[in-house]
Amino acid sequence: MVNAVEDAYNWLRRDLVRAGYFLNKENIEILAEAKKPWKRIEEDVLVAESFLGEEPWPVEEEHFIYRNISSNTRILLSKGAGVSEEIARSG
Repeated sequence: MVNAVEDAYNWLRRDLVRAGYFLNKENIEILAEAKKPWKRIEEDVLVAESFLGEEPWPVEEEHFIYRNISSNTRILLSKGAGVSEEIARSG
Protein backbone atom coordinates (compact mmCIF):
# COMPACT_ATOMS: atom_id res chain seq x y z
CA MET A 1 0.00 0.00 0.00
CA VAL A 2 2.79 2.44 0.89
CA ASN A 3 4.43 1.90 -2.50
CA ALA A 4 1.14 2.66 -4.24
CA VAL A 5 0.82 5.90 -2.30
CA GLU A 6 4.41 6.86 -3.09
CA ASP A 7 3.85 6.04 -6.76
CA ALA A 8 0.84 8.36 -6.82
CA TYR A 9 2.47 11.06 -4.67
CA ASN A 10 6.06 11.43 -5.86
CA TRP A 11 7.01 14.06 -3.28
CA LEU A 12 5.48 12.38 -0.23
CA ARG A 13 8.77 11.81 1.62
CA ARG A 14 10.09 15.26 0.83
CA ASP A 15 6.84 16.91 1.90
CA LEU A 16 6.69 14.98 5.17
CA VAL A 17 10.28 15.92 5.99
CA ARG A 18 9.58 19.58 5.19
CA ALA A 19 6.42 19.54 7.30
CA GLY A 20 8.51 18.08 10.11
CA TYR A 21 10.71 21.16 10.10
CA PHE A 22 7.76 23.07 11.56
CA LEU A 23 6.38 20.26 13.70
CA ASN A 24 6.28 20.99 17.41
CA LYS A 25 6.11 17.54 18.95
CA GLU A 26 6.20 18.94 22.47
CA ASN A 27 2.98 20.85 21.82
CA ILE A 28 1.36 17.79 20.29
CA GLU A 29 2.34 15.60 23.25
CA ILE A 30 1.00 18.13 25.77
CA LEU A 31 -2.24 18.64 23.86
CA ALA A 32 -2.66 14.88 23.32
CA GLU A 33 -2.71 14.36 27.08
CA ALA A 34 -5.77 16.58 27.38
CA LYS A 35 -7.72 16.16 24.14
CA LYS A 36 -8.52 13.01 22.18
CA PRO A 37 -8.24 14.56 18.67
CA TRP A 38 -4.66 15.56 19.45
CA LYS A 39 -3.93 11.96 20.47
CA ARG A 40 -4.90 10.92 16.94
CA ILE A 41 -2.59 13.57 15.52
CA GLU A 42 0.20 12.29 17.74
CA GLU A 43 -0.42 8.77 16.39
CA ASP A 44 -0.31 10.09 12.81
CA VAL A 45 3.04 11.72 13.51
CA LEU A 46 4.36 8.37 14.75
CA VAL A 47 3.13 6.70 11.53
CA ALA A 48 4.88 9.37 9.46
CA GLU A 49 8.09 8.89 11.45
CA SER A 50 7.91 5.14 10.93
CA PHE A 51 7.37 5.65 7.21
CA LEU A 52 10.33 8.04 6.98
CA GLY A 53 12.57 5.97 9.23
CA GLU A 54 13.47 9.12 11.15
CA GLU A 55 11.97 11.83 13.29
CA PRO A 56 11.50 15.02 11.30
CA TRP A 57 12.72 17.95 13.33
CA PRO A 58 13.52 21.62 12.93
CA VAL A 59 16.83 22.06 11.12
CA GLU A 60 17.41 25.72 10.35
CA GLU A 61 17.18 28.74 12.62
CA GLU A 62 13.82 29.80 11.17
CA HIS A 63 12.39 26.36 12.03
CA PHE A 64 13.48 26.66 15.66
CA ILE A 65 12.10 30.19 15.90
CA TYR A 66 8.74 28.99 14.57
CA ARG A 67 8.75 26.08 17.04
CA ASN A 68 9.39 28.49 19.90
CA ILE A 69 6.63 30.83 18.74
CA SER A 70 4.18 27.95 18.55
CA SER A 71 5.12 26.90 22.10
CA ASN A 72 4.63 30.45 23.32
CA THR A 73 1.24 30.56 21.60
CA ARG A 74 0.10 27.30 23.24
CA ILE A 75 1.19 28.53 26.67
CA LEU A 76 -0.53 31.90 26.24
CA LEU A 77 -3.74 30.23 25.04
CA SER A 78 -3.71 27.88 28.03
CA LYS A 79 -3.61 30.97 30.29
CA GLY A 80 -6.39 32.72 28.37
CA ALA A 81 -3.98 35.42 27.19
CA GLY A 82 -3.96 37.08 23.79
CA VAL A 83 -1.82 35.59 21.05
CA SER A 84 -1.98 38.25 18.34
CA GLU A 85 1.68 39.20 18.70
CA GLU A 86 2.84 35.58 18.51
CA ILE A 87 0.71 34.94 15.44
CA ALA A 88 2.12 38.03 13.75
CA ARG A 89 5.67 36.91 14.60
CA SER A 90 5.06 33.48 13.07
CA GLY A 91 4.78 35.00 9.61
